[in-house]
Amino acid sequence: MDSPRWRLVPELHLRRCGDQWVAFHSGRGTTHLVDAGAGRVLACLQREPGLDLPALAARLGPESDTPAGAMTGWLAGLRDSGLVRDDA
Repeated sequence: MDSPRWRLVPELHLRRCGDQWVAFHSGRGTTHLVDAGAGRVLACLQREPGLDLPALAARLGPESDTPAGAMTGWLAGLRDSGLVRDDA
């Protein structure tokens, strides 16, 4: 079974704010504050939509000593918050 490919939801705007990130969904008018790790995931998907988990981990590179389980947790949380979707 293929790994889901992840994308930002349409109308999502990102801004870095110190060690955190602000994600604003202009269609819903909602704002979310996410930690640095989840923010890096969002920024990576903004630059390169449609990545699966292994490709996403590779893009984040050595600066991200994040285990796959943590990244999976971030993606699930971002999906539950309506910030990303998967093409499973």
